[in-house]
Amino acid sequence: MRILRMVGVACSAVLLTAACGDDAATPQSAGGAGGTAATGGQAASGGTGAGGTAGAGGTAIGGTGGAGGTVGGGAGGTGGGGGTAAAGGSGATGGAGGSSASGGTAGSGGSAPEVPNLLFDLVLDAPSYDAQIRQHSGAALTTTATSLAGQGFVVTAATTNTAGYTVWAYRPSGVSTPYEAKVSQISGSSLSASATALANQGFVVTAAVTNTAGYTLWSFKPSGSTQTFEAQIRQVSGSGLSSTASTLAGQGYVVTAATTNTAGYTLWAWRPVGNVGSYEARVSQVTGSGLSSVASSFTSGGFVATAATTNTAGYTVIGFKPVGSLQQVSVQTRQASGGSVSSSTMSLGTQGYIVQAAVTNTAGYTMFATRRE
Repeated sequence: MRILRMVGVACSAVLLTAACGDDAATPQSAGGAGGTAATGGQAASGGTGAGGTAGAGGTAIGGTGGAGGTVGGGAGGTGGGGGTAAAGGSGATGGAGGSSASGGTAGSGGSAPEVPNLLFDLVLDAPSYDAQIRQHSGAALTTTATSLAGQGFVVTAATTNTAGYTVWAYRPSGVSTPYEAKVSQISGSSLSASATALANQGFVVTAAVTNTAGYTLWSFKPSGSTQTFEAQIRQVSGSGLSSTASTLAGQGYVVTAATTNTAGYTLWAWRPVGNVGSYEARVSQVTGSGLSSVASSFTSGGFVATAATTNTAGYTVIGFKPVGSLQQVSVQTRQASGGSVSSSTMSLGTQGYIVQAAVTNTAGYTMFATRRE
């Protein structure tokens, strides 16, 4: 398998584990509620063989007892008794008891179901990807997402600005296995309830933005999937980002999307129902000149860039990896504007990268992409 990688501008910077002090306000909403082998059959007992009866008048030899039956996994049958001699004859010795058969070999347990790969927004591993980038107004949110899902694409990142909504979508090259999609626009007071409802229905929030319309969420799931999830919503200030991400990671959650506004940083975190694994998390806040160093740090540490935001604190990048994982990834950051956004997106896909986080500001569009190595 190969891990995602981040795309970016080559610059140098210092990786910050603690969040840089931004002026985000106090959180406005609480997080949502986090969260036989068949018995062997009984062996039949062996049959009892009757000894033969000796003939009259002679020195008869008793008949040999029948051998006990061989029983699968059970005790051997009892040997038949020796025959009774006629007058003057001595009885023969009874037959030997049957041998116990060895127990049957236990069947191997079935394979555990594959855990949905939240690190890569449910997109399957592949050497290369087909990519789509769409820009549209709010009126086309649902139709665009549904159309992409039906073609096997998952929206893995989104931004909003004067150009409307821009979404990045990926699928393994030539694979059109369909997904189901939902787009929700909600206020801060509905964050927790919305996340719980989507998780219970098997949807994962793969991208989110915030603007005057409130919070806009893109949620996907494989068509017909019965997998369900547990969700957490956390709203924190910059100083609480690193500790919050680490706590969620230790509980088996992956932050799949993040936004920032006057409510602070809002994080969407998901884990499969029944999940017993855990992750490590990394949070970095840097200026534009530090984007390249963040990509290098995430790559060397094996972290997948799962979410990113931008505000006066600079760029905030959030990454996760399974605890103890030795899986290698390559992360890149790319900055582009206008028509080059599409060409960069396509180029990354052909190289096996998925853009899982993107932001927009005066520097244009900044994309964070990961590739599984």
